[in-house]
Amino acid sequence: MASLKDIILTADDLSQRTVDVPEWPHPDTGQPVRLLLKAPSLRRRNQLQASFTTDDTGKLTAEQYNRIAVTLLGEMVFDPDDIEAGPLFADPADRDALLDKSGAVCWRISEECMVLAGFKTVDDSDSPEEALVDAGKGYSW
Repeated sequence: MASLKDIILTADDLSQRTVDVPEWPHPDTGQPVRLLLKAPSLRRRNQLQASFTTDDTGKLTAEQYNRIAVTLLGEMVFDPDDIEAGPLFADPADRDALLDKSGAVCWRISEECMVLAGFKTVDDSDSPEEALVDAGKGYSW
């Protein structure tokens, strides 16, 4: 019989959800592309949070704001039919190419990622920028 510790440490507890992206229709079917968003581990979430830096005023520059969105997409977006392949946009060149896609679409998906990763709650009235600035402040224990 497995110990309680083994049960906890081997449980697949990383939340995931699928999102349809109608702005990116599949060329063969015309149907919206379906993406799988998978929450990062606590360790990876903390690494991501540490990268959400702001200047002395606590504001993110437009460049930082966009890079964070692309980072979240790069870390958390998977092909639902091939999860084992890893994140869909893991390659830095792919992340850079995302910067040429619709900001509205990328930010809508990245907001879903923020909720899934715990940087923002579903009923959070913070804008994405405020949620990221708050995430960048970190926690004191």
